[in-house]
Amino acid sequence: MKRPLIHRTAMIPLFIFLFLATGCSLILGDSLQDSQESPKNEKDGKTEEESQQEAAAPTPPQPHVELEDILADEGIGRYAEDRYDKEKVKKELDALPEGLSDEEIYRELLALVGESYRSYMDTFDQLEQADYTQNYGELSVNAQEGERRKKEEKNTAASLRVEILLDASGSMAAKVDGGVKMDLAKEAIREFAESLPADASVSLRVYGHEGSNQKNDQALSCKKTEQVYSPGPYDPALFQKALDRFKPTGWTPLAGAIEAAEKDLLREPRPEKTLVYIVSDGVETCGGDPAEAARSLHQSDIEAVVNIIGFDVDNQGQQQLKAVADAGGGSYRTVNDKHSLSDVMKRHAADLNRINNLSYEGAVKNIDESYSRDNQLNNQTHSAMLEASKRERARMNYALNHLLERETITSENWIKVGTWIDRQRWKDIGNRADSRWRKAGSHLDSQLRDNFNQVQNQWQENGRKIDELENRTRVRIGGYRIGKARIGNPRIPNVRHHLNAPKPGTKLNDD
Repeated sequence: MKRPLIHRTAMIPLFIFLFLATGCSLILGDSLQDSQESPKNEKDGKTEEESQQEAAAPTPPQPHVELEDILADEGIGRYAEDRYDKEKVKKELDALPEGLSDEEIYRELLALVGESYRSYMDTFDQLEQADYTQNYGELSVNAQEGERRKKEEKNTAASLRVEILLDASGSMAAKVDGGVKMDLAKEAIREFAESLPADASVSLRVYGHEGSNQKNDQALSCKKTEQVYSPGPYDPALFQKALDRFKPTGWTPLAGAIEAAEKDLLREPRPEKTLVYIVSDGVETCGGDPAEAARSLHQSDIEAVVNIIGFDVDNQGQQQLKAVADAGGGSYRTVNDKHSLSDVMKRHAADLNRINNLSYEGAVKNIDESYSRDNQLNNQTHSAMLEASKRERARMNYALNHLLERETITSENWIKVGTWIDRQRWKDIGNRADSRWRKAGSHLDSQLRDNFNQVQNQWQENGRKIDELENRTRVRIGGYRIGKARIGNPRIPNVRHHLNAPKPGTKLNDD
């Protein structure tokens, strides 16, 4: 079967249609591509790239003439700080029209090279709030303030934490030269707790005070250890009440008491220093391992130091208790009567004196370092602010002179705008930088002196109490802290008057 033939004349309109359709699609495609590559903003006729660059440009400062408004303004010029480019600035200046008002000229110069001073003011504000108060003893100035601080710092770690473990086993009811061992131990412990620094946290735990020292009560006595004075500042009445609650009766669960002390200490915020004092007249009688318990306590995160006072202990007992003290990183001392017990507790006050000195040195170091850091920041902020105002003045005056040279502005414009630049910005901003620098520095000096004196007074007061316990007097010579002398430089702005104003077209920018 033959295929039907299409007449040539019928093909011509088809070719024309395909050609036009193809051509239109090509033209339309190019047009779309151009539109996608450089989309125009229908409102302002700008490309997307131009719009993004404009959005990323710094917000210019407002043409304020009042100092407080100038200092609060966060705006900054396009070529301010390290973005300065003289040729670009000149190009933009050359594009400005003639006949601008003083305010319009001022606004244009600020938009180009105006600086922002808000961050410097914020830094001075922060420095004037600096507080170097140290948590070293009772630094409050009155009783009410002291009570308020105690409530606020209830969950804050003291600089020194002391836990006393007292053996209340039946053997502590025996007599030695001077009286009953338990009575003498209680008296010595009370005097010792009384001598602790004001900010120390003290607690008292007893063991062996339940049941009896008979075989049938061993299980009861060995599992019982009790904290009779909870961690906190020393309170004479409450501490004495705690001491009066028990009598010597049972066995000696020394290891169990040390393990319980570790749990006590872990429940409290970690202090700078933790000391454990054990007063015992015998060895472990409940099957525990007190040396291992002391080692665990000493090597824990608490890093407690375990000191032991052996009261009327035989040679075998002394060896075991010394091993416990060694494992706990502490010392062992043995006593046999009232006077030697009192003396050894006093000798432990030497440890407290060292802690008092270390706390003092640490607090003073914190104050000095804080002051040094803030004083340096104060000086740097002052210098940076002065440098910014000096930089801004030079650049704005260069731009102003350039406009005069090109006859874009008049001599009257040059006088008015130049006066704003020299006085309302450079002179007034510089003077304010000086005053804020001195004010912040004065506050820092006061913090240095006042807090140093508070810490030093508490160090000496703590030392006096420790000396009373040891029946001796140490010489504690304090020091003093003085502030800095801060003198600013005078600023004399240029005198701009119509008699000495240059004529438009005068060349002023040869540099």
